[in-house]
Amino acid sequence: MNALRRKLLLEYASDISGPLAAKVLAVIIERGEATDEEIASILKVDNPNEVRKILIKLHEADILTYRRERDENIGWYTYYWRLKDENIVNVLTRRIKAVIRVLERKMSYEQNNNFYVCLQCLRRFTIEEAYDLDFTCPECGAILFEDNNEELINVLSMLIKNIKIKLKSISQTPIPAQ
Repeated sequence: MNALRRKLLLEYASDISGPLAAKVLAVIIERGEATDEEIASILKVDNPNEVRKILIKLHEADILTYRRERDENIGWYTYYWRLKDENIVNVLTRRIKAVIRVLERKMSYEQNNNFYVCLQCLRRFTIEEAYDLDFTCPECGAILFEDNNEELINVLSMLIKNIKIKLKSISQTPIPAQ
């Protein structure tokens, strides 16, 4: 797995279920396959149920899959968790496209609106809000000044462009056979 995919996947796991989820996923990536108890032991997590909950959330997010084996002596199942390799690119692509959509909406909003800002408390208002407030900040009473958002629009544009380049590199990287 390339470094970019790994980084994005770990960030996604963290978003889904917190920092421990990224650590759980990192163990699975390193080992290829692991049980909940092995992961809990490696990460020194006292309660394996915490790990199990994370594994289930990552499975529901289509990142992990498992196989199970039954212990004939006690009748319990042991679950062996691993990455769902065929879906990694799809999962990451969906997440990245969602981020791009949010950034594009923000950029469109910035491009299609005029803003005013209070230089004292840095609150920002649309022109309609500023007009309703008589161009006076409701927090501190200071006069509102027109905000030049060209720099923000340029930053958003560059960010979107860079993310699209990363998306293309993720999509073009072949998935190694296991």
